[in-house]
Amino acid sequence: TIDGSDNNDQDVGVRRQGFTVAIPQNIESINEFQITTLLADAEAGRNIGAQVNVVSRSGETALHGQIYDFFTDSSLNARDFFDIAPFRTFRNSDKSPFTRNQFGGSLGFPIIKNQLNFFAAFEQQDINTAQTTHFSVPTLAERQKATTLVSSNLLGRDLLELFPLPNNVGGPYRDNTF
Repeated sequence: TIDGSDNNDQDVGVRRQGFTVAIPQNIESINEFQITTLLADAEAGRNIGAQVNVVSRSGETALHGQIYDFFTDSSLNARDFFDIAPFRTFRNSDKSPFTRNQFGGSLGFPIIKNQLNFFAAFEQQDINTAQTTHFSVPTLAERQKATTLVSSNLLGRDLLELFPLPNNVGGPYRDNTF
């Protein structure tokens, strides 16, 4: 909840049996938060399990604001273990490109002193990354061998059927590349 009001996306919650936030709350707009994990009060109601209530900030008695930026780039990190150098199409680099920039700010001020205040906050996140396009899957021979091992186990056989057949024998995982 935000300030005691429901903040769950009911459509997503019903389909996926979990809840997602309908209105994301900027970290700068939070004054306090409360987490109730067991035996919630009647006012929390509705669900068993944890209840989270976020209390929003209100305006300021004087002009107050701040801006921030969290920046991450692949040049600041080690190479990803799953990067396969010979099959990369990146710019003369041994790492996948990855840039994440999360920035925002807040502003509060009085409109009528000690009576009416204004507060606003915003946040944006930009991510630039490469998408993994090759995956390792069992070959037909490996699939047949595994099928004989798990033939009595229906769950094992069903799980094996979830893997697609390889379709790119020249890929980074050789015969196992999908």
